Amino acid sequence: MSRLSRKQMKRNEMAETVGSVVEYTRDHTRSLLWAAAAVALVAVLIGGFFFWRAQRSASAATALAEAMALDEGDPTAPQRFQEVLDRYPGSGAAEVARLYLAGYAAADADDARARDLWQAAAREGGDTVLGQQARLNLWELDRSSGRHQEVLAEIRSLLAEEAAVFPADQLLYQLALTLETSGEDLEARDTYLRIVEEHPQSILRGLAQQRADRIGAG
Repeated sequence: MSRLSRKQMKRNEMAETVGSVVEYTRDHTRSLLWAAAAVALVAVLIGGFFFWRAQRSASAATALAEAMALDEGDPTAPQRFQEVLDRYPGSGAAEVARLYLAGYAAADADDARARDLWQAAAREGGDTVLGQQARLNLWELDRSSGRHQEVLAEIRSLLAEEAAVFPADQLLYQLALTLETSGEDLEARDTYLRIVEEHPQSILRGLAQQRADRIGAG
């Protein structure tokens, strides 16, 4: 077979391929148009979702900032924070609002509501700063209510976990503080000194040393 005939053959194969594509496109034009429209619709929906979420986050942040700007004694403040929580559930602004509402409840001696709000914040926040703060507030509430054993059990359980919610030095400090407030001074002092010895770079080291010295002096 000559070189020219091979080239001719390749041209014929290409022509047949192009022809098949053209014929398929002509016969399936409607299906292809529907498929293209579906892809375009999905793209629009995805873009619209992200735009909506960005707008929602901005609105939530604005509403939260307005509530936080109110004077501390403003009687309308709790209502404004509740509106943020109700209108923007699942947002970061709502979680901050929840912490404020729990603080108002605790200030009004409504321990049950404060506990519910802080528990929800701890559950939703997980190991974030907001989740950690909610847990700290819960432990403080329980200590003030005399529920020391519950707090001690939870903290010790967290210390035993490989990936705890808090760094070890923070958990040890909370453990020592709970032991101290429950009257177990010797164990509290030993726990404070563990922070000093095992976590020399901890920001809690100085405070732990002071509390250990105070217990020793007493």
